[in-house]
Amino acid sequence: MHGLLSAERIVDADPVRRGRPKTPLGELGGQRIDAAIVMTHLAEVDLEALIAIAGSDVRYVGLLGPPGRRDELLGQLREAERRALQGRLHAPVGLRLGGEGPEAIALAIAAELRQEFQRSR
Repeated sequence: MHGLLSAERIVDADPVRRGRPKTPLGELGGQRIDAAIVMTHLAEVDLEALIAIAGSDVRYVGLLGPPGRRDELLGQLREAERRALQGRLHAPVGLRLGGEGPEAIALAIAAELRQEFQRSR
């Protein structure tokens, strides 16, 4: 996974932070985070990420994967964590634009982010 986060693949982005979800969020030291997208292919790490993000002020939280996976993860959260994510969690993430593959997924997420942040202006 970390091979996908190489400098050659990520251009003009904020610094990449690696580690379990709570660690990078803690390292931000109060910096504002507008959006977070969750998908690690490991349910326990995704759960950690949702718990960490629930306790933050991240405005937009996207969760990749099918509705059944979302429901399974939400079922493992405490009620307070589910409430904290309410209104911020977009799962499955992205607008339904059609298409398949990583490029189509990225476009669907970018479109939803644009729509969401345009509304709040």
